[in-house]
Amino acid sequence: MLDQRRRTLSKREVSDICASMRLLAEKDLAQGFLAERRRYCDACQRAVPSAGFVQYKRYAVCNHCAMEYEVARARGRAETIGRFVRDKNFGETGRYVLDSILRD
Repeated sequence: MLDQRRRTLSKREVSDICASMRLLAEKDLAQGFLAERRRYCDACQRAVPSAGFVQYKRYAVCNHCAMEYEVARARGRAETIGRFVRDKNFGETGRYVLDSILRD
């Protein structure tokens, strides 16, 4: 079960994951993506800047949602991308919120 794999990440580890994900957006912009170009995020269900989007199987997620997913995955709190997208769509996002982790 998922609970057996849960682990605590340091603030530094979370920051490193987020920095890696931000690099994807920076790389896209450097390769000519237009900053104002937008895409629909399957997780947060919003049109957001396309730079930094990540394709996980059939789901396209924005950079911020990808950060949340990768941190949750490293912490053992995300079973699959499909479950993550479903949770985000139904407002069950407590286990994925980055702000409280980075503020502590």
